[in-house]
Amino acid sequence: MLDEIKAAYPWPAERPLSADDAFSFSLDGGGRDILTQAFDQLRPSLMIEIGSLLGGSALQWLIKNPKMHLVCVDPWADTMYNYIKTMVGAPWAVNYGDENLIRYASLLQKYGTLPVVQNNLWDYRDRVTLIRSRIQECDVVSSLRPDMVFIDAMKERDEFDFVNTVFPDAMVCGDDWNWIDKNGKKVIQMYAQDVANSRGGEVYAKAATFLIDEPRFGLSYSGTSRHWLHVPII
Repeated sequence: MLDEIKAAYPWPAERPLSADDAFSFSLDGGGRDILTQAFDQLRPSLMIEIGSLLGGSALQWLIKNPKMHLVCVDPWADTMYNYIKTMVGAPWAVNYGDENLIRYASLLQKYGTLPVVQNNLWDYRDRVTLIRSRIQECDVVSSLRPDMVFIDAMKERDEFDFVNTVFPDAMVCGDDWNWIDKNGKKVIQMYAQDVANSRGGEVYAKAATFLIDEPRFGLSYSGTSRHWLHVPII
């Protein structure tokens, strides 16, 4: 079924932008190394990323797993450049560099979001499928059997419910662990713990990254790694 999906979502015949316009950009809040052990032990052949922004995290997964195919699902709104512009001058975004952010926003406004993402991931196009959609509306992926699913999208419960129902055999992981909603709640922690409870698993979290381990995966999170174990407050 993966071959059919790849055929339904082909890459353009020619590179959308120049190679010089490609860049790596990821809103990485830290802790991605918590996934290294999972990658090393599970050796995934298929991963789904829900919410890929401009392809920065996708590059991380592809480089780490040279034999893995990645399916990215994201609406890639063509207004993305407005969001990038808001980062210019923001204290929390200082590490990205205002000059870089202005360049990224200019490319997005001129060419559109999806072409920019395609350009950023061009060298890996034989191992990446890009589907422009919200995951809840993306029935085509229901036939896939991914080894891992990484959630980094709109921070909505139905994203987690979809993944938990449609991909029961996949290891679930994601970003935004410490994100606080308008009601002051860390909802990602709630959603992830609910998935873990339904599967008899445990949640491990480091910085912004979380991972749900289950007995069947047999990950050896022990010793110093045990301090990543999330113990929910009852």
